[in-house]
Amino acid sequence: FEASNKRFEAIDKKFEALQKEMIVRFEASDKRFEALEKRLSFLQWFTGIGFAFIATLITLLNLFR
Repeated sequence: FEASNKRFEAIDKKFEALQKEMIVRFEASDKRFEALEKRLSFLQWFTGIGFAFIATLITLLNLFR
């Protein structure tokens, strides 16, 4: 009974270590995803402003032609 109890404790410790490792990995991937999301948001704004600027230029060029 004592041997099986020790084996169970070892398995339990191994499981806890794996759980902690998974939590750390999930947090890391979460942070990476947030950074990517911010970068994409910036790119979307940049392209939106760029298209608006080009459209304004085309409109002005057509008006003053």
